[in-house]
Amino acid sequence: MRYFNSLILATAVFFVSACMDQGAKTQTPAMLSLVGGGALDFSDYKGQWVLINYWAIWCKPCIEEMPELNALNDESDVAVFTYNFDQESGDTLAQQAQKLEINMPMLEVAPASFFEQEQPAALPATIVIDPQGAFHSWLMGPQTATGIKRYLNLE
Repeated sequence: MRYFNSLILATAVFFVSACMDQGAKTQTPAMLSLVGGGALDFSDYKGQWVLINYWAIWCKPCIEEMPELNALNDESDVAVFTYNFDQESGDTLAQQAQKLEINMPMLEVAPASFFEQEQPAALPATIVIDPQGAFHSWLMGPQTATGIKRYLNLE
């Protein structure tokens, strides 16, 4: 009987551990490729808020919020990355990024699926990743640096 109870306990511990490991794997991707090389390694941002902004050249609110995101990325402990909704690449992407004066790193791959989220249906849209590296929320519509700081309780 003692052997049987030990076997059940060991099986339960293994099962719980496997489930916890699986949850950790789907919670946050380890890295996402950046345009121009390199990768967004989430372990580099533990303890820090990370934003991933979806934008497009035809999106007027995206154009209006880009200076705010650049300022937020430059002035605070919030790391901001971008992703081109239209999946442009190469010279086209470089020209669009230059036109919008994007000063933040751009991701090569749509990030929403890595957080088990649907791609946004409207722009601008920003994924918020908490300081533990887990999906927190979406910010929909144009944002300001001040508004984001308030939302994240950084002011």
